[in-house]
Amino acid sequence: MSVATAPDDTDSDPTDATDDTDHLAGRARIDAALAPVRRGRYAEPALLVAVLVGVAVSAVHWGGLILGGALVGLVSHSLRRAVVNGFSFGLFVLVCFAGWLAWQGALLTWPTTGQLFVLTVASALGLPILAAGAVRGLL
Repeated sequence: MSVATAPDDTDSDPTDATDDTDHLAGRARIDAALAPVRRGRYAEPALLVAVLVGVAVSAVHWGGLILGGALVGLVSHSLRRAVVNGFSFGLFVLVCFAGWLAWQGALLTWPTTGQLFVLTVASALGLPILAAGAVRGLL
């Protein structure tokens, strides 16, 4: 027994299987490529890897704040979420740094350093936000 089907309105040949991303260009192609790590099942592990890499690099160089923010922005599904994730990453690094200072017994003297304290807090919060926003805004 066969089932009758309605004729297609399109002129495409069903045997002509082309990739859906062939016609996409620029930003749409990047969005399609990063969709599994932005909204798919790999979103949370990708964010965790981005944070861990950023924290590890931040432990040895301040450029890790920029790298971590950029990675967090890359795996964020929107610009708003990238900014929030960048702030959260920077806050996490700042709390880790404060924990390290507490372990060394220097936490209470840290705020008394004046401009160095302000520079530390501002860079820990500002650099990841700027990097995440820039990367997500571009990609």
